[in-house]
Order: sequence, then structure tokens, then C-alpha cells
Amino acid sequence: KEAKIPPFIRTIAPYAFEECKQLDFIDLSNLKIDILNKKTFSKSSIKSITIPARIKIIAESCFEECDQLTSVKFEMNSKLTLIDFNAFYRTPILSIIIPSHVNEIGIAAFCKCKKLKKLIFEENSELSKIGDECFQKLKIKSLSIPPNVDDIQSSVFESCNELKIVEINENSRLKKINRFTFETYLSTIFLMIPSNLRDILIIEDDKDLFDLDFF
Repeated sequence: KEAKIPPFIRTIAPYAFEECKQLDFIDLSNLKIDILNKKTFSKSSIKSITIPARIKIIAESCFEECDQLTSVKFEMNSKLTLIDFNAFYRTPILSIIIPSHVNEIGIAAFCKCKKLKKLIFEENSELSKIGDECFQKLKIKSLSIPPNVDDIQSSVFESCNELKIVEINENSRLKKINRFTFETYLSTIFLMIPSNLRDILIIEDDKDLFDLDFF
């Protein structure tokens, strides 16, 4: 039911705990490594996880389809820089706070996390790249885009049907919102845009989706 990784472990191989259906909890606090490998915990039954501050990369599909995983937390002063492709795909996590040093979130990393209602980026976020379909089909109602994001890829927030408010920071580097980024069928999105981006921001998405407000 529970496992604790001892400090003398120098690597955890890909697929190490994949489909461990009796594993409810794993303690990573003594880890001396900085990467959680591909599919390390995918399809296991863990219910919560705390990611140690020293971890820099959560690799492809690491927690993919962990259908009992509701809580993901990061230790303070996290060094995490990359949440890779499908890392938390189709997990029932309820909320996530993305650490400030994360600069890239890969394709479909949180796609189909259909119970996720709270998506927060830490202050001074370094996030610049968000992959296609990254946050598709969440239950978030509002969102603030970190200022270093310069291009929002296709379908990133598609089918987030409860999303009502999207705020873009006044210091934002955002230049383009791609097609289908916010595609939703149940609501109109109030898009708050700083006035300095009025003539710069290219919106390829369906403009009928938005009520635009420049401030």
C-alpha cells in the first residue's frame, strides 16, 4: 500500500511503478535524483504525491492515467523546469499550482483532468511555452496567463466549458492566440487584455467566443 524511496537510490527507471494497483502512497522525500522518468508511476493507484524541490523534470507520461490521483503538491523552492508530454494526462487531480521555474509544459500534460478546478501559476512564473491540448477539458472558471508566455498553441484550453474569465498580464509577451485555443460550446469568455497589446496581439481563434476588454 505504501512505499518510501531510500536516499541511496540514484535513479528510478522508466515504468518502475507502472500499473502498481495496490500502491496508494509513495514517499519521495529522500530522493537524490532530479528527474522523474517516463511512465514511472503511470496507471498506478497512488492517491497523492508531493514532488521534492530538487526534481527538475517530470518526464513523458510519468503520472498518466493514475485514476486515483487527486492531490499533486510541490515542495517550496521547487527547481522544476519541465512538465513533459502527457505527464498528468487523464488524472482526477482537483487543483494544481505550477512552480515558478517551470518554463515549459508539454503537449496534453494536463489534458482530460476533468475534475481540475483550480489552475494557478506561481508569482514570477518563467513559463514561456504551453503545448497543444495542454489544459483541455478542465473545469477551471478563470485563468491568468503568465507574462512570459509568447504564443498559446492550438486547443490548449479547448472544451474548458466552465471558463469565463481569461486575464493577460500588462507585462505580457503574448503575441498570438492560435485557432481553437479557447474553443468552447457552452460559454462566452471575458478576455481581459492590456491596452498596450491592442494592436499587437493576433487572435486567430473564433472572435465570437470573446467579450474583449482593454485596460
